[in-house]
Amino acid sequence: MKKIEHDCTLINKTFLNQENILLTFRSQLISDTVQPGQFVAIKGPAFLRRPFGIAQADRLSGTFSLGIRKKAAGTAAFFDAEIGEIFSVLGPLGHGFELDGLETVFIIGGGTGIYPLLFLLEAVKKRGIKTYIATGFRSDGDVLLAEEMKKLADGFCLATEDGSSGIKGFAQNALEKLWSDFSNNYSSDFDNSKSDDDRDLVEHSFEKSKTALFCCGPHPMMQKAATWAQDLGLQCQVSLEERMACGIGICRTCAVAVKREPQVEIEAVLEVIKNEIDTVVVRHEPEFDYDRCCIEGPVFPAEVVEWQI
Repeated sequence: MKKIEHDCTLINKTFLNQENILLTFRSQLISDTVQPGQFVAIKGPAFLRRPFGIAQADRLSGTFSLGIRKKAAGTAAFFDAEIGEIFSVLGPLGHGFELDGLETVFIIGGGTGIYPLLFLLEAVKKRGIKTYIATGFRSDGDVLLAEEMKKLADGFCLATEDGSSGIKGFAQNALEKLWSDFSNNYSSDFDNSKSDDDRDLVEHSFEKSKTALFCCGPHPMMQKAATWAQDLGLQCQVSLEERMACGIGICRTCAVAVKREPQVEIEAVLEVIKNEIDTVVVRHEPEFDYDRCCIEGPVFPAEVVEWQI
């Protein structure tokens, strides 16, 4: 059985602002095996472990980093942790992003959803995948990891709601600007191609079947981005955040509503129940099911998520 509980030593603390911190731990096994989009569950002073997405992982140094926002006493305790302190950590956990076969990736993130996207961005760049990332925050003081992402991405656009940094608007506005610039550049390159070979080369550089949108952040942001991707015919993967208790699929606290697999031979399943007076009641089978965010997720294909449940 694969070992998932580890004693990890805190080796570095980086304060990003008053409410956000990056903690770096030493664990060769976690850094060697973690995939973008996976998470760990770390034991603090509270009774239940806290799940955090992996923000960075370095196999050479045998370290991984977690981004944490101070929300209440549970997360605040990690801000007071001391270098050299040892934490019990479960991980890597969950199902991450699927990268195989992709040549171009668009990424959208906001809030603490930025943290796992940094690790994703580093991973796709190592694969030589062209990457464009859009981020959104309330104001300049809330912006996280912008410089780090700008250095890694082929295209970067930041939006703030008050316009104090980047463009004024939301993460979706930044995404649409990136897409518009990308589409215009692609069209220009195609129009300026001087031969059929040049056109084939340009056309090969962008194929929708090899292009995806990855999302992590507030639920409404991801839902809107997923609809946008669907309208464009792009595949989309979303990293969901749910309350978790165990992190290993036992308690089902983190259940996520997902669409049922289509039936091959039966269009609808009906359950007929007869009561005492022989009146027939027809009950429709629900069109959705539940998956566990900690096992089947946290990353799901956007088309299977029941956003309204």
